[in-house]
Amino acid sequence: MNRRIKELYTKAYCMAFDEADDKNFLDHHMEKFAELIVKECMYVGRLSQINNGLVDSDIKDHFYGVEK
Repeated sequence: MNRRIKELYTKAYCMAFDEADDKNFLDHHMEKFAELIVKECMYVGRLSQINNGLVDSDIKDHFYGVEK
C-alpha cells in the first residue's frame, strides 16, 4: 500500500472506532475506508479536469503502487 492509502485506512479506523459498537466495527471500518477512497478519487478527478488532465491516469498516479 502506498502512503496515502495507509493514511486513509488509519483515518477510517479512527472514524469507525468513534462511531461503531463492537458488533459492527469491521463493517463500519470498511465502509468508512471505501467512502474515503471514493472522496479522494473525486478530489483528484476534479483537480485533473481543472488542469485538463486525464482523470484515470491522474488517479492511478495519485495512488501509485496500487495494482490494477
